[in-house]
Amino acid sequence: MEDDKNKTGLGCPDCGGTCGGATSAAAGGPCPPGVTIEMAKDVYRYLRLGSPRLAFAAACGVPRVPWSFRVEADFTETSQTEVTQAGNDVKIVQDTFIEEIKVQVQNQNTPGGLDSLTNFFFEMESGIEANMKVVGAGTGYMPIPEFTPLKHIARKFSKDQLWLLTYNNGVQMDFQATVTPLPFLVNVTVTFEGFTSAWPKIIDMTQAEAIKGLKKLGYLCDAYEQLYCS
Repeated sequence: MEDDKNKTGLGCPDCGGTCGGATSAAAGGPCPPGVTIEMAKDVYRYLRLGSPRLAFAAACGVPRVPWSFRVEADFTETSQTEVTQAGNDVKIVQDTFIEEIKVQVQNQNTPGGLDSLTNFFFEMESGIEANMKVVGAGTGYMPIPEFTPLKHIARKFSKDQLWLLTYNNGVQMDFQATVTPLPFLVNVTVTFEGFTSAWPKIIDMTQAEAIKGLKKLGYLCDAYEQLYCS
């Protein structure tokens, strides 16, 4: 006979049981009353990835908005071998998840008849390499410490392995041409695409305040409370 709680529609039918205190394996934690399984998944995912602020915004139903920035390097002479300390073109002002890194290598010469074909193959085997450092107030780390071919820097992140950049983080890159002279003047554009929240309130919100807000909404945050509220 069907369980009375499921039969009467109490809790979250997407969980296959009751929410409001019962742990849902699908959501990754308790699914509060009236919250869809998909919303709860996003909240717990953002917590695991390091942003209680974006988790709280998602829990409050605030929509995500796309966000992107670029790091550019110009080789303005064919004999040029490096471009150092190229940085992001816009400031990161709040927690942002990066979903994809794209790389474009562009021939800067006046367009000719075969330039499109030349660009296509040169972008794949340009011989240009780069490293990458994330800088911030009093801290930093190098996700790509060694010079690496550009085609290996471009990547997509899975939804469970998004890359978090926070307030005042910046991305700094050094570029080097391993084959010189270059066949033409070159522009390299590395684009970082992702999303943040449309809620300006989280700019000044602390992680501890976001955790407290999530707990009031019924989300399980005990482990994260020890990290952010102590």
